[in-house]
Amino acid sequence: MKKQILLISGLCLAFVLQAQTATVPSIGDGSSSNPYQIATLNNLYWLSQNTSEWDKNFIQTTDINASTTSTWDSGAGWTPLGSVVSETSYIAFTGSYNGTGHSISGLTINRPSIGNVGFFGLLYGATIQNLGLVNVTITGGVEMTGALTGMTYNSTTTVSNCYSTGTVNGINKVGGLVGMNEGSVITHCYSNCTINCSEQKAGGLVGKNSGVVRNCYATGAVSSAGITDDSGSAGGLIGTNFGSVTKCYATGVVSACREIGGLIGKSTSEDGGAASVDSCYATGAVTVIGSQEYTSAGGLVGDNYITSSISNSYATGSVTGLSISSNVGGLVGDNYMSAINYCFATGVVSGGGSTGGLVGNNNTSSTISNCYARGNVTGTSNNVGGLVGRNGSSSINNSYSTGTAYSLGCYGGVLGSNEGGASISNSFWDTNTSGLTSGCGYNEATFNATSKTTSEMKIQSTFTNASWDFSSIWAISSTVNDGYPSFIGSISNAVVETKADNKISFYPNPATDVFQIVGIEESATITLSDLDGRSLFTKEVTANEMISVSTLPKKIYLVTVKSNYVTKTEKLIIQR
Repeated sequence: MKKQILLISGLCLAFVLQAQTATVPSIGDGSSSNPYQIATLNNLYWLSQNTSEWDKNFIQTTDINASTTSTWDSGAGWTPLGSVVSETSYIAFTGSYNGTGHSISGLTINRPSIGNVGFFGLLYGATIQNLGLVNVTITGGVEMTGALTGMTYNSTTTVSNCYSTGTVNGINKVGGLVGMNEGSVITHCYSNCTINCSEQKAGGLVGKNSGVVRNCYATGAVSSAGITDDSGSAGGLIGTNFGSVTKCYATGVVSACREIGGLIGKSTSEDGGAASVDSCYATGAVTVIGSQEYTSAGGLVGDNYITSSISNSYATGSVTGLSISSNVGGLVGDNYMSAINYCFATGVVSGGGSTGGLVGNNNTSSTISNCYARGNVTGTSNNVGGLVGRNGSSSINNSYSTGTAYSLGCYGGVLGSNEGGASISNSFWDTNTSGLTSGCGYNEATFNATSKTTSEMKIQSTFTNASWDFSSIWAISSTVNDGYPSFIGSISNAVVETKADNKISFYPNPATDVFQIVGIEESATITLSDLDGRSLFTKEVTANEMISVSTLPKKIYLVTVKSNYVTKTEKLIIQR
């Protein structure tokens, strides 16, 4: 009898632990002037169960621990706010949700047989802001899986100042924050989620973007190990991009079979899009896995396709292809009918054929202008170059390379091959650092690139004699870029370059009440601003000095550090 009582008690306790109580918020009526105040997990559960309230206004007043969602619905966890049955049959969250700087932690969703999986399943004309999803465990199926939302839809939908950490697993259109951004605006957001995608369109922040992504970043690892056919697209920030990406970066490692980029897997203007990447960078390593020959792997963008543009951007991570991989580049793998301007890459690059320090394959009426590459390049077959592997029916001008290039096929200091009406003009390569006196392995087109010694590559007249613009584009300084030409600060939205051996960071980051600058040699001036550029304070600091931010609300800030050696702006996260 005693054992039976204990068993019954245990079952009752298990029921209590798994039970959810829908509790109406005690404050608010859902209007814009008096929003519902979400203060408990039971308030969130009430929201999930009352679809008639999804057009209302909500604010979250405390951090909410949602770890018990792992036991909900027989282990399926949280029920997303919004779902899609077909193009004409769906229900969406259409109201506003302001997290007011608070978080929802430990959220679990385990629904591998449905799409539109996330805290919100579908957002349509909604406004989501100031919300963190912390230590989530999300598994979705079919397509569109993200920690915050499976899908944002419509140009009136905005997501701002939100973030996520944890793990997100899915099949197609998988993102650390948003699975699919369909025409909406995402600003000032970040994700540190690990992304595991079994098919295609995987991104550290967004799986597929056809809207606007601005002032965002991602730091988590992205893997699409299951991509083995003609689908692909995995990026540190975005898997596939059809829209506008501005002032964003990614630092996580990325691995997939094809269309792989440190920032974006594929950026394309096909199907009526207008893809652009401006003032962005990526630092994570890119690694090709699987057995695909046509790879398109780049330190920033894997495939820059059909009238897409990349400007004022750079990549510093290594790009490692297979011996059979084609179209591998330090910045872009394949530049097809598209443009690259004011960009550079410094990572080591290896692959098969059409492999270059900046671009693997510059193909079909594409252009590269005012760019450089400084990484070493190795390949196993034809078309391997210090700047571009293969330049086919396209143009390159005012660009240079300093790394070595080598392959078992044709290779050269600046180009592996120059074919089919292509041209390169007013460009250079460093014959000392590359060890190569031949600029092009195979040439059948217009080739106007010149070898220079290292000392000549660091003299301004070398380049002004070739009509390079040193008033608004280029500059030379012995303390910047190892003395080679770099970009001048007056270029609109230009990327900031620093001394190669000076790496500044903030510790801890995220911070709570104090942080310090790591990497300054003696002293520096720091300016802390909000994400809209409004200065909050400026002060002189010394190496290892602890800087108080205890009076600032938790959110994302910009910190500009100026010393004798470097000027650098990075994001600082304040969490408590």
